[in-house]
Amino acid sequence: MKITNSTYAVLGAGASGRAAAELLLRHGASAVDLIDAKPQSGAWLESLPAGMSVMTLDSAEVQASYAGMVVSPGVDIESDWCKQATGLSQVPVIGELELAWSLRSDYPEMKSIAVTGTNGKTTTVELIAHILEGLGIKAQLCGNHGKPLSRCWLDYVNEPFDVAVIEVSSFQLETIETFAPEVAVCLAIEPDHLDRYKSYDDYEAAKLKIFDFQNKECRAIIDANIQLSSLAEIQTVSSSLEAHWKVKGEKVFYQGDLYIDVGDIDWAGGHQVLNLAYAIAALQEYIVDVSQAELLAILESFHVPAFRCQKVATIRGVAYYNDSKATNIDSVAKALHGLKVKESGSIIWIAGGKDKGLNYELLLPLVNAKVKQAFFIGEIGNQLVNLFEPVTAVENCQTLDIAVQRACQSAVENDIVLFSAGTSSFDQFSSYVERGEAFNDLLKNL
Repeated sequence: MKITNSTYAVLGAGASGRAAAELLLRHGASAVDLIDAKPQSGAWLESLPAGMSVMTLDSAEVQASYAGMVVSPGVDIESDWCKQATGLSQVPVIGELELAWSLRSDYPEMKSIAVTGTNGKTTTVELIAHILEGLGIKAQLCGNHGKPLSRCWLDYVNEPFDVAVIEVSSFQLETIETFAPEVAVCLAIEPDHLDRYKSYDDYEAAKLKIFDFQNKECRAIIDANIQLSSLAEIQTVSSSLEAHWKVKGEKVFYQGDLYIDVGDIDWAGGHQVLNLAYAIAALQEYIVDVSQAELLAILESFHVPAFRCQKVATIRGVAYYNDSKATNIDSVAKALHGLKVKESGSIIWIAGGKDKGLNYELLLPLVNAKVKQAFFIGEIGNQLVNLFEPVTAVENCQTLDIAVQRACQSAVENDIVLFSAGTSSFDQFSSYVERGEAFNDLLKNL
């Protein structure tokens, strides 16, 4: 890819797009047009690097002379405006992740660990980085969580690191051409983003691209349900199937032998132990000589990332869990499975949001067994009421504030109130973070 003395377009003016534009300029691009579907605002516009222009697609003179186009991960390559831009220019299109990776050889040697999958990516990459830091190895979180990879390269001079720990979304993987981390991890793949993909098979194929360019010197860590043909060394992880790394309760086994028991660690319960197993598998070369006591000491200081089945309050004997990041059915199922309810208590569930076309019937047996009452919100509230009414007490509250109020009124001592939305937030909130913060704020008012 020729960058020097060339003009590029970058689609999407968010953090990833801006980092990609700056990286192109640093590597000799003569000019970069940063193009977005909407007009931009903010202080960053006042200090644009020389050679960068910011514009909307309507005002941009999309040039056939671009050397290439870089697409931010938040931009749907199948969207009308993206097709319009790429169609007008007829030039090669790559993603921001691929751009950064293609320039990796221009930076000092470092290791890379990349993680994808439907649920648990952020917890897993944070665990990996936390363990590395605990061992005195400098790790940098990047990709879909942390800094864009392009920004990591830009900042490397002042913030050097040893291992890039990269969370990778299916959107980022759609446009890779050479991306080949030394260790690639794919957690379980479950139906999600079916409002963007034509089918589950298309979504799964995008996820599995993380392994496409690995060679025999690389390692692939996969859920035991995944069928994978790869040149890389393959290791499997599971809590139900035979695997190299097997989770039983709060214990992790490697090739049949107990590797670590995390039963005394508060955060390590339910599906979090499975995330830990993936992290340990990815770090095998780093922790081969680490004692169990030393590893346990490192793990005890770890904190589960916000809004991921996080216990945020106990009010009058009722525990409140914020799982706003649960944007699909599998994440709700894992939360319901993993929560330990005291003998006299039950789960009260708050869910709902945007309609993503997911099949919530899969949750019926679990809700029937574990949920005594459910309060639904958002665009799919009525749909969820009609579906779950035969198996539990239900109510359509429409908004989160009413749902929290009703859940609080219904809960008794030893109950758990679980806010596990099961879909995206974009009908009423700008993100799962805003939604999660709103839940926490409502609890403070209680």
